[in-house]
Amino acid sequence: MNVEVKVPTVGESITSGILSVWHKKDGESVNAGDILFTLETDKVSTEVNAPESGILRTQAAEGDEVKIDQVVAVIEPGSAAIPAESPPSPRSPNLPPRRLPHRRRRGAGSTSSRAEARSRSSEKGGGPGTQAEDRGAR
Repeated sequence: MNVEVKVPTVGESITSGILSVWHKKDGESVNAGDILFTLETDKVSTEVNAPESGILRTQAAEGDEVKIDQVVAVIEPGSAAIPAESPPSPRSPNLPPRRLPHRRRRGAGSTSSRAEARSRSSEKGGGPGTQAEDRGAR
């Protein structure tokens, strides 16, 4: 039996929104919980998830104005991309994404350490406002 995908209620005073982007395309296999589309209103932007696994059949296009509770797609029963019995991912879905350590980019004129930078600065006599410049001005 097909499952209807409707535009969700996103606020008391909001009666419609713009279906801004489909994250899954017509005819594509989807799993329950996959993000299907983004709904944008004048107050909020909401990602809408698939209620069931199956084959997505869209009924509205990107950029269409859609009303709350309007059917914008159906999910036909069928093979989904990943079986429901798939092993859990190594990271818990409730954990925040990992932050990777920040690394400085090294351009053509950058130095590899502060010590090297200070060394080069003293060899050149320093810049404006440095002790080397002040000694020369006296």
